[in-house]
Amino acid sequence: MANVSCYIREAVDASVINPFDEDSARKLMKYVPFRAGFVACFIKHY
Repeated sequence: MANVSCYIREAVDASVINPFDEDSARKLMKYVPFRAGFVACFIKHY
């Protein structure tokens, strides 16, 4: 399981995936591809 966490952290650091809700707990975190994160961020501000 630790390997998966490392891969997820590396993907987030490389901005390949983004957290869907940054305020959620780490164990319950859901991720979206960077393009979807941009759209979600855009919609959140308007």
